[in-house]
Amino acid sequence: MLQKNITRNLSPVDRWEQERQTLELEARRAKIAAILQKSKKPFRVLPEVEKWQAQYKDLRDRYRFLTLSGGSCLGKTQFALSLCPPGMETLELNMASSPEPDLREFVHGRHGLVLFDEMHPSVCLKQKKAFQAGLAMVQLGCSTTNCYSYSKCLFGARLVVCNNSWSQDLQKMPPHDREWILDNSVHIEVTKPLYQTAEADQ
Repeated sequence: MLQKNITRNLSPVDRWEQERQTLELEARRAKIAAILQKSKKPFRVLPEVEKWQAQYKDLRDRYRFLTLSGGSCLGKTQFALSLCPPGMETLELNMASSPEPDLREFVHGRHGLVLFDEMHPSVCLKQKKAFQAGLAMVQLGCSTTNCYSYSKCLFGARLVVCNNSWSQDLQKMPPHDREWILDNSVHIEVTKPLYQTAEADQ
């Protein structure tokens, strides 16, 4: 809201300059992304992930989310991004210090995957309906007055969590909370690179 107000109060020239800089940045990002794409190694095929992907072939009341846990530089984030269905977009959220995901930009039918990067397991428990990706409209951004609340339908969206310490964080939680997360997710502990290398293939 604040950003919108600032844009509204800018002069036409300032607004044009801001939009020009945004377009230039997006063009540079797209160019760099294309270059990096050529140097990427293919990812390994994980049977657990293939089974998780298969659930989306059927209409269900709810879907399990995927968690990738392990050390840094193993390719978790890029692997997760590769799981987005062809022709659809990924919504990538930085959850390192967020108590709740900001899903206001999520568009059903356009975003095929939502990546929750560095999210703590406790966030799932605050939004159980959201992480079950069911047909219900889920209210988010709730507060005492709900003046900033909004609703989203995440039905059938692939929800993926990447976190370096998910397994350790999960063990510290009460048993009933831990059981709910285990029942509603597919967890993979990543111990070697997810992209194909001589080391990873051994």
